[in-house]
Amino acid sequence: ASEVPEGTSWRTPESGLQLWAELPASVDTADLLPDAVRAGVLFAPGFQFRHDRRPSSGLRLSLALADEREIERGVAALGSVVRDRLRATPARAIDESVTV
Repeated sequence: ASEVPEGTSWRTPESGLQLWAELPASVDTADLLPDAVRAGVLFAPGFQFRHDRRPSSGLRLSLALADEREIERGVAALGSVVRDRLRATPARAIDESVTV
């Protein structure tokens, strides 16, 4: 979607009503969540899906109760929040490597 910053990828769900997105590598979705909530978007930050709870640039969005117009508004709002974060935060990649 053109509403989200370059470097964002989406995985189309094969089933279910959730969508997984990977934001640019410097965005920690746990830190982004409060700004997104203020913009009207709630998501599950990626660290919640890691056994060691390391920071993540991934997030899970639920589409279950939203119609197409609400999804479009939410994606635009999330894109705006992410762009604001990228402008305000020096680029630093989150370590996505697996540790044992």
